[in-house]
Amino acid sequence: MMRGMTQEQFAAELGIPKYSIRAYEQGRRFPKYETLDSICETLGISPEYLYCLGIMNANEFVHTLFSLEDRFHLYPDMDGAIRFGMGEVQNAMVEWAEQYGKYTSGEITLEEYKDWKRKYQADEPEDESRSDDSFLKDKPVVCLECEERFASIGDAAAKLHLNARKLGNAIRENEPYHGLHFFLIAESWQDETK
Repeated sequence: MMRGMTQEQFAAELGIPKYSIRAYEQGRRFPKYETLDSICETLGISPEYLYCLGIMNANEFVHTLFSLEDRFHLYPDMDGAIRFGMGEVQNAMVEWAEQYGKYTSGEITLEEYKDWKRKYQADEPEDESRSDDSFLKDKPVVCLECEERFASIGDAAAKLHLNARKLGNAIRENEPYHGLHFFLIAESWQDETK
């Protein structure tokens, strides 16, 4: 909206599928760091704006820490350092301090430092070239124009000589594929009349 672009235009500019933009906006998926950098460059904003989840000042940041206190067992030391009651989080903070020290001392490069941080991505690294069709994989589908039911997207793609991944994307986007409209069927059933 900031740049007057539709999701389709923005996705095309980034070279990623439209459904990825929708999933990012809805908080269902998180982009890889490289994609996030491209998003920021395209929008003309700093990465910190998105990394900080809209936190714009110190007061908002401190309030965010307060809101995380119970869930992640945050507590301040008398010197103002933040400690974490969750062992895995505290261990990650110690490791971060070590890696940051290596970076600032020149022992590792900025790219090596960024690579280390990538292992703590909020979501599994995403392969932008494929859709997450795992939830669609075994669902039966129907083709409106063919008036035919198929056991799965793969079955429909094989019988109609279509690309299964693209068919899955079309179903997810509720768009026609090769002029055909496909819909998921809530549950499998046998058609006794065919």
